[in-house]
Parts: sequence; structure tokens; C-alpha cells
Amino acid sequence: MFDRTILATLIGSLCVATGHAQENTLLHLSGFGTVAATHFDRNDIDFGGGPNVMNGVGRTTSTSFGVDSKAGVQLRITPMANLEATVQSVVKKTPRNDWTPTIDWANIKYSVNENIAVRAGRIGHPFFMISDYRQVNYANVALRPAVEVYNLVPINSSDVIEGLFKFGLAGGQVNVQAGVGRADTDVIRSSYERDYDEVKVRKMAYVNATYEIGAWTLRAGRTEGDLSYDALGARRQVFDTLSNLGSTGNRIRNQWEIKDAKSSFTGIGATYDQGNIILTGEYVMLRSEKAYNDTDAWSILGGYRIGKFTPYVSYAAAKTKNRIQVSDVASQLTPLVGASNAAQLQGGIQALADASVRDQNTSSIGVRWDV
Repeated sequence: MFDRTILATLIGSLCVATGHAQENTLLHLSGFGTVAATHFDRNDIDFGGGPNVMNGVGRTTSTSFGVDSKAGVQLRITPMANLEATVQSVVKKTPRNDWTPTIDWANIKYSVNENIAVRAGRIGHPFFMISDYRQVNYANVALRPAVEVYNLVPINSSDVIEGLFKFGLAGGQVNVQAGVGRADTDVIRSSYERDYDEVKVRKMAYVNATYEIGAWTLRAGRTEGDLSYDALGARRQVFDTLSNLGSTGNRIRNQWEIKDAKSSFTGIGATYDQGNIILTGEYVMLRSEKAYNDTDAWSILGGYRIGKFTPYVSYAAAKTKNRIQVSDVASQLTPLVGASNAAQLQGGIQALADASVRDQNTSSIGVRWDV
């Protein structure tokens, strides 16, 4: 889609991490923010930074503050040494084309001891290397993580019950996070009848592990669950029609509609951060069934600190695996609705599948300036 086009994007940003409003053992208030002007010199497509941002830059407008700008505040309450509650709210452009605040974190953690804890509530889901702080642009070398990798999953947060474990191993430390839960998010609409579409994951189970030793951080994780993508346009134009076509129509709907589709997301990554040198890389694999394409994606970034400046280069790519081709629907429906209508219904299913095709790559060069 965007192969070799985002090289022309010019991005300027100011990231601010605010301090504690209250420095005591009970309350800890902190905040973060990014003011970013994003420019794209093409006028035939929009670059939005992800499926959660409507009306990006390019076709809609050449420059916008809505793609990357955001602000957040986090409140952590520690009424006792082994009990902690965290709430975090973020304001950024939403799929509804507004700036409505969202609650990204809202959980309670109980520490059994220094190595074992239990947490329940909403968390930043550990899909990626930087899931815990992907919203805090100041914490990362680049303004935004690689879109080829991080846009594979539009979900930032999940509602879970999980265990947290840490232990020493071969001179380093292992951190393990495992739990079950569910997730919901809004994405850009497919029909003007509604302001947004919905993505849901149910029966979700996951495990995430990191190993820190010296300058290295290694990470591996996997999430599985039943994925549902309520694309209102496809539902109204295709699947509701199929439901009225008897057993053949319902069988085709169950085969292709992205509802309770068994899905998994697996990722590995590594970061080396020593002195002036920083290197980081990630490889992820999305697998699903029904009308949702499988995709592999990867990214690598290298930076070198020179005083307050960190110039960096990066490369990222995404490739759809075994691209879905819908070929047998029209022949089954022709006896019921005629050849023309059958072809339209098959085309609608194909369009839904094509929406998850992600064949693109991005080369980037930039510099971070710590004022």
C-alpha cells in the first residue's frame, strides 16, 4: 500500500514528561504529552498512523496535529506496601474523529512478595516490546513505533486477571506476565451509518516474558483469543443478506464473517542499550481464520547518542501470508440470487478480506533531541 511513500513524511514533535504532583507513599501523579505536526506530501491517500485515527494527513490535509499528538495523566495510589491501584487516561484523536479521553489503565495489583504479584483490571496489553509505554513517545527513540508492526493489532488495552512473576537466571532477571481476559476497541468506520467499527477479543489468554541481562533486553510473547470485527458496512451489505438465503447463505456467513475467529499474535524482540549505542528489533506474526489475512512483520532501529542528540535509522516491513482469495461463493449463490448479485456478494467478502492485507515497508531517518 504505502511502499516507499512515507519517506516523504516530515514530522516535528515536542514531548514533555511531567513530574509528580504529590510525592509521598500514598499518591503518585504523573503525566506525559506529545505535540506533533505531521506532514505528508501525497494527496491521493491519507497516512493516519494506525486504524484508530480518522482523517490523517495527505488526502484530507497536508499537515495535521491529530496524527501523533496526545496527552495523558496517570494516578497511582499505594495505600499499603503490597497494594497498588493505577488509573491512566489518554486524550488523542479517536476513530470517531474527536478527542474524547479514554481510560487505558485501571487496575489493582497485590504483591504476594517481591517476586510474585496478582493484578486485575485494565492494562496496556503486552503485544509488543514497548506495550507498557507505547503511548509515551518521550520514552522511545522514534516519535512513533513502526506502523508495520504496531498497527497489526489496533488494541492498546485489555481487561484481565494476571499473575506477575520475576526471578534471577544466569546473572540476569526474568519477568513473566500471564493471564486471561478480554479486549474491546473502536477502529475507523466502514459505513457512514455509524461513527466507528468495533474489534473485540474474547476468551483471551496470553503470556509475555522478558529477560534482562547487562545491556540486553530479550522479549517473547503470545496472545490467543476469539477475534470479532464488526465492520458495519460488510455486515449490512453482505452478511445480513446472506442470513436471508437459507442454509447456504448462513453457511457462507459462518465461513467468512470475522466473528469468534480463532486468532493468535506472537512476537519476539531484543534491545541493546549500552553507552552511546541503541539497537532494537522486533518480529511479530498474526494468525487468524475466516476473512482475516495472516501477516508477518518486523522492524529494526539503530541509534547513536551524541550529547543531547540521538540520530537514528530504521526499517520496517509487513507481508501478508497466503493472501485470501474468495473464489467459490458466487457459484454457490447464483442459483439463489442470480449471477450478478452473487458476484457482488462474493466481491463484498473479498473486500473485507483485502482490508487486512498489509504489504508495505518503511525506511526512516530521524534525530531525537533531549533539550
